[in-house]
Amino acid sequence: MFCFKRVRKPAVAKQRTDRQAITEDQKPTHQTAAGVYNFSSKAAMETIDSARDDSVSLMISNPKMLDCCNCFKPLTIPVFQCDNGHIICSTCNPELRNKCPQCTLDISSKHCKAIENLLLSIGMPCPNTKYGCGEKISYLGNSKHGEECIHKPCHCPYLGCYFVGSSDSLTNHFNHKHGVSQINFSYGYFFVVSLMSNDIVLQEQNDLTLFILKSSTMALGKAVNICCVGPNFPKSEYSYDIFARTEKCKLKLQSFAANVNRFVSTTFSSNFLMIPSDSSEPLKLQICINPPMMQIFIKGSNGKTIIVNVKSSDTVLNVKLEIHYRQNIPVQHQLLICEGRRLEDDMTLGHYNIKAESTLHLSLRNSHMCHAS
Repeated sequence: MFCFKRVRKPAVAKQRTDRQAITEDQKPTHQTAAGVYNFSSKAAMETIDSARDDSVSLMISNPKMLDCCNCFKPLTIPVFQCDNGHIICSTCNPELRNKCPQCTLDISSKHCKAIENLLLSIGMPCPNTKYGCGEKISYLGNSKHGEECIHKPCHCPYLGCYFVGSSDSLTNHFNHKHGVSQINFSYGYFFVVSLMSNDIVLQEQNDLTLFILKSSTMALGKAVNICCVGPNFPKSEYSYDIFARTEKCKLKLQSFAANVNRFVSTTFSSNFLMIPSDSSEPLKLQICINPPMMQIFIKGSNGKTIIVNVKSSDTVLNVKLEIHYRQNIPVQHQLLICEGRRLEDDMTLGHYNIKAESTLHLSLRNSHMCHAS
């Protein structure tokens, strides 16, 4: 389903018939090979009055009609057209030397404004709408949003479970349905894991993020690494350390957990630790997973807000020390409140489920210090 912007022309003193309006304002020049009329429309070029702008929902039964006839990918602006009506995208046109790949006729150097205006007017819901994304995106911005959407579907890593949902719904699902099958841990602290199986699910006990400890037996020993279950963004934000000790050596791997939205037996990142096998006993690993940096807002009683870069493993005291450093407010005078709860110094931000762009309210114990906030 696509949503098109519709432009309403200003009212005129003399009303024309529908036939006259079509003849004068939207005179078709020819029909393209894609089956779309190329209009020379005055209305299409007029400025949209936002007060009177509206949109209509239309169904395009064959979205492939908006694909380039050479690479068969969605069209991008500028759009070019051969003398026979075949449409070429901006990427392919320079490579074709002005010859249409379908009919060998010349490709015009002029843009196909009708198709360009059509592409600019198309809006659509994100493909991940059913997983919680409420964004309305343009046809031309679809691929960029698709790469960045935080609501990409993720598959449950539990063997035999077919649940699919956003990363947030998946973590809640796993915690409630398979809560006894994973190893719980806290960010920034080492914990010990025995490699009793090839794939072990790890779950952070505060924000419930899921990780997979993957191990694979190879000729030289055991290869191990860690993946994060979530939208498969190119850049990973979680770092980890793995320590292994055998009878003959000590080994260490520092790396970043690759993001995977669907874990299969062949999932394995390019960074892994190879541990020689010299014992029949299950191998024990020491693991520490570190959360990404995030920004939170500290709002003082005077309405001023500062931005602080933190990790969910940081304590409330760490945040107060940063406030003291930047605003010279003694730690003992600070009270930090989030969603009506007073935050205790020795608890982590993750314990209070404080996420990126959360706002903490700063109050002062002594009234004579209020001017410093």
